[in-house]
Amino acid sequence: MSFFDVIKFARRFAYHLRDDQSRQFCQHLGLGHGYICINGTTYFQCPSSSVAYSAFQDMAFSGEGRRELKEFLDLSAGCRSFVDVGASGGFFSALFAASRTEVSTILSIEPDPGAREVLLDLRNKNARETVKWKVESRAVMSRAESALFVSSGYGAEVISPVAVRNAEKCAAENNLHCKILELPCATLPDLLRKHSVLPDLLKIDIESYEYELIQSSLDVLRRWKPRIMLELHVALLRARGEDPQMLLESLSSIGYRRFRRCRQNLSSLAAEADSAGVVRTGLII
Repeated sequence: MSFFDVIKFARRFAYHLRDDQSRQFCQHLGLGHGYICINGTTYFQCPSSSVAYSAFQDMAFSGEGRRELKEFLDLSAGCRSFVDVGASGGFFSALFAASRTEVSTILSIEPDPGAREVLLDLRNKNARETVKWKVESRAVMSRAESALFVSSGYGAEVISPVAVRNAEKCAAENNLHCKILELPCATLPDLLRKHSVLPDLLKIDIESYEYELIQSSLDVLRRWKPRIMLELHVALLRARGEDPQMLLESLSSIGYRRFRRCRQNLSSLAAEADSAGVVRTGLII
């Protein structure tokens, strides 16, 4: 066995160990098939979609997924109003609902019809009397207008040559159909007013359009100071001609710092992008 084979085995071993721990927790709690259990108290039932179920397992059991999950749970401690922008199938929405002990509100924003169907299924399976969970179908952009998106059947991006290639590849891998859709958009402040939500936690995962969202929402962020779980798409931003440093400077100007390493300035964050050109981090004021 080569050195690289050993590394692959070690990574898969950790994945399977976490999966096995989840199964043991589920058995101890008397839960049926299709649940993910993070610990002895935090668990949720997965949606029926096999594509979403596989994605949820990756997010819960892979090394990178587990790190993001843990940071999200630590960041969300004490929060009661969560806005999940780019919710996809709803993994983090379900995780937030499952880990609350007080009356809470969730607004899951997902414009893609295929992913939203999974999200609604997830919400129905994990309904809780103490959690008011709303779903919004409009995409978040800098203006209230429609835009063309390409959908892989489980997730959509604003149309571009790169987005089309990615969607076609994803659709083929998951035996889904790629489509071009014209979808309605709204600004984040408009959606918060519509749903009467004042978030203390905001998750943003919208494939580089975090730039438009944040630049058009600085007043709301300055006023309400929500904690942010940010997925910064450095490579996609630069490909679109947008400067990730300018986005980070805007956040710094209203007081945002890293959750884990609050003494470090945000300016160094873009340099920490992974091989896919993405940085995932928690932010606080």
